[in-house]
Amino acid sequence: MTLVASVDDFLRSIWPRLPSKLNNKSKEVFEVLKQRGFYDSKKARWTAFEHDPADSKEHETRAYAPLATVFQQIVDAGQHVARNELEQNFNFVVHGNTSLDSERREDSRPDAFSEILDTPMRRMNERLKSLKRDEKERAAKGKLTACVLQEFKKLKNVRSTDDDIKKLLWNANRVLALDPCRRFVLGTTIENISLRLWMLNRGTLLKSEEVDLMKDGLSLVHIFLSIAFSSAFSHTDSRRQYNILIDNKVYTTTETLCDRSAKNPFGRGVRVWKVQDTKNQIRVLKDLWVETTRRTEDEIYNRILEDVDRYTENREDGPQLQALVRECLFKPIASGRVQIEGEDDDTETKILRGYDTSNATSVPLLSPPKPAPMSSQSFGLSTPDDPDRDALCESQPEDQDEDEDEDKDKAEDEESSEANTNDDQEKRFDILNTQRCHYRIMFEQYAITLQNEPNLGNVLFAMIKVISALQVIHGAGWVHRDISSGNLYYCEERNTGIIGDLEYAKFKTDHVGHPGTPSFMACEAIMNTYGFYPYSYTPDPNTPRPAFLYNPLHDLEFIWWILVWILFFNDGDTRSPNSKGDSRSPNPDLRQAQMNRLFNGKLENNARMPFFRLPDLQGFLSDSFQFLLPTVMQFAQLLTKAYCEVEMSFPTLTFDIKTYKTVHSDCVTALKLVLQHASSVQLTSVKKRAQEASPVAGRKRRAILPQKKSRKKSK
Repeated sequence: MTLVASVDDFLRSIWPRLPSKLNNKSKEVFEVLKQRGFYDSKKARWTAFEHDPADSKEHETRAYAPLATVFQQIVDAGQHVARNELEQNFNFVVHGNTSLDSERREDSRPDAFSEILDTPMRRMNERLKSLKRDEKERAAKGKLTACVLQEFKKLKNVRSTDDDIKKLLWNANRVLALDPCRRFVLGTTIENISLRLWMLNRGTLLKSEEVDLMKDGLSLVHIFLSIAFSSAFSHTDSRRQYNILIDNKVYTTTETLCDRSAKNPFGRGVRVWKVQDTKNQIRVLKDLWVETTRRTEDEIYNRILEDVDRYTENREDGPQLQALVRECLFKPIASGRVQIEGEDDDTETKILRGYDTSNATSVPLLSPPKPAPMSSQSFGLSTPDDPDRDALCESQPEDQDEDEDEDKDKAEDEESSEANTNDDQEKRFDILNTQRCHYRIMFEQYAITLQNEPNLGNVLFAMIKVISALQVIHGAGWVHRDISSGNLYYCEERNTGIIGDLEYAKFKTDHVGHPGTPSFMACEAIMNTYGFYPYSYTPDPNTPRPAFLYNPLHDLEFIWWILVWILFFNDGDTRSPNSKGDSRSPNPDLRQAQMNRLFNGKLENNARMPFFRLPDLQGFLSDSFQFLLPTVMQFAQLLTKAYCEVEMSFPTLTFDIKTYKTVHSDCVTALKLVLQHASSVQLTSVKKRAQEASPVAGRKRRAILPQKKSRKKSK
């Protein structure tokens, strides 16, 4: 789905503003164009176009090449009206199928785009002289200099329209993913002479009603003038360091720690950098687009500490427990909403300039598929993933040669999207409008994620510290709800474990939503229902089944799954001189099969509960891990026993029992017994990641490579 705005609303609230010297003067510019013979009022067409593109025998890039001429004619007429007092910042380039990003596998080839001119580019380069190139980052040449992406088709039909939309959104999404400076992306699609304007930001996808390229010349004048004289943006022709302002202090990025979720056009666009302040102190900066209705991470952090202090204030060991929690949470030292021209940056009030999206209508993004003829329809069982249906922006749209093919017929932030289906891709666009604000938070500590920590002892030590801190946090009434291998950390400098990403943490009475990374989610959380109540339980038809809520046991199970994940996705190298075992898996194929079953990234995974109840880890894990397997089993048994006793009186949950009260400390004790042995085991990533257990018909399975193991830290 997408929102459709009128052309007037789009130009008034969404498209770049006209410069002040041309404000309300589009008609005057249009009259100049008529006087100069560039627009024929009688024929209602631009004289640069001898005929409509649909009637051209040339390739589409040649058929639409006159647009560049029209663009410059409009610019010259605008300068005439403004008495040459304006500076043109952007040009219009019909670039054909030239790649904007030739060094990447996922080349993007818009048919045309507006490109920043040399003079404003030189000015920006002068301002950027003090910034050093990050040599570890690959270049993204061209992508970041392009503005207002364009897609053309000579013919106007369903296939052409859908193909233009797919390609435009692919390119726009890539720009948002690659360039941290981009808050939104503009574009146009043209089929023959029907033009639409598009805008994609982190919360909204909007398109305009159709504009007739020939008959509605006045609208094209406004569109092109707005582009040509728009203020230039901070571009880079290769990835560089960024000077980022937060709380009136400047921080310089030195390394990108995480930007995976930036690939989701409607997600939070989370980017995490290692930064230095003016005193060369190392910090971690997190930049994201958070829902305006959600508490920010610094607010949640402060509320947790307040509740922890209240919970422990009358205990003799209260000060020690408070210190433990503070030690195991990232400490924010600065935070706030990003300011643009003195105003809070958000996807509606600022970017849409207050445009009320309730005035827009919603329509399907692509045309509904045509039913197949009865003679060709299959009457067997259908699968949810139709291999004949094109995925929307799942991969780069293939280039289409109109001259040969025009008459043929023809959708987080994360591991949670490892196995998205085509339907999942299209459902991303069902969220018509999520209002988000641009938010940044600076953390004092700098640590390494457990998924990248190369020492098994450090992994277990971090888990021990985190579980101990969670015991206090849970006692204060809070549940994290989204623990993963990417937000548990080992801090070498302070020799501690740290819990990150508090965005989804909730007080026990405030639960909403169903967050989590599927590879690490508790079994009940994946099923979204309780699963350990007695077999003798008989539902009362007059009593509604209780709504599923996360509880502290789920946080602990998240950690158990992280431990299992680490054992699956690594081989162990035991450096002890008495070690006799082979560090590699004795049966990598069996291990891979188990990976596919347990860690396919799908919420409907039904293989995890049987495995959790009876973990089968024999015969395929590295021999270096054999000493740890009884502990993994004991950890699961402790949690299972606690689940069963808490749900013994289902539908009432009872947490005031000894088993629950001691489960944290029991898990810590079990891990401590193997900590010394684990410290001698170095972890080496295996080459493969989880694949889907069975391929969709006609489609190859794709192995997803892991991050390289290194001593690089994140957060």
